[in-house]
Amino acid sequence: MRERAARDRDRRAAIAGAARSSLIEELETWPKPGLVSHVDCGAHDDMDANTLRLSIEAITPYFEALAQAGAQGAAMGRLRVIGLEAEAAMMRATGTVNTHRGTIFGMGLLCAAAGRRASGMVHPREQLGRVVARVWGEGILDGPVLLHSHGQRARLRYGAGGARQQAALERTGGGSLTPETSSYEVGALAPTSISSDGR
Repeated sequence: MRERAARDRDRRAAIAGAARSSLIEELETWPKPGLVSHVDCGAHDDMDANTLRLSIEAITPYFEALAQAGAQGAAMGRLRVIGLEAEAAMMRATGTVNTHRGTIFGMGLLCAAAGRRASGMVHPREQLGRVVARVWGEGILDGPVLLHSHGQRARLRYGAGGARQQAALERTGGGSLTPETSSYEVGALAPTSISSDGR
């Protein structure tokens, strides 16, 4: 029993570690016009590489908590609570700068799906994006909408579905990055393929 508990802890830590590593690698990637890197602040005057590093360290424990919640079969409501706790930690660490709200949502769902898959609750080869859509899709779409977020403004202005719809629905076409056109793996926690038009 202790061996299994230790193995489960190691898996959750590995999932959170992979998420953290991918965020550090993204930060240290350059050039990427307009975005913060270790070289410059891009188009941002409210954050720099150190701000992002502080944020990454603040939110990493919540990726592990999300992996644990996924492994325990948690519903979307529980994942949402952990995500809000992660957002609060990010805001404290950055002095209220939103560095990773979208990452907490997207990467957090992938961590929960990876935890669920690692626990044996889903097929070991099922893509994480599909797990998210199948298990939590309805809860994602039924959840609260941030009225003053960048995503909400884009939805209103362009009629775009946004990250919530992308995460919740298994669909193809339209050149969108979706669980159908992506392959998510625990080791990378990032898409390994994209749609044919490069988006």
